[in-house]
Amino acid sequence: MADSNRVLIAGAGPVGLVAAANLVRHGVPVTVFEARPDLSEESRASTFHPPTLDMLADLNVAQPLIAQGLIAAT
Repeated sequence: MADSNRVLIAGAGPVGLVAAANLVRHGVPVTVFEARPDLSEESRASTFHPPTLDMLADLNVAQPLIAQGLIAAT
């Protein structure tokens, strides 16, 4: 794929990094830009919805997150 098809992603938060990981897995070159010198280790998310868990499962990262959380039956 030509470098002119590179996707530029603003922000290395959860959304930006998951988007980058999915694009790279499909052969799309990406560059992620982050304003801060290091990545935040705090999460502001209170829940993961089923479609999000499906996407994270495709990246093999859903199970460690599920193991650390509380599961809501409804």
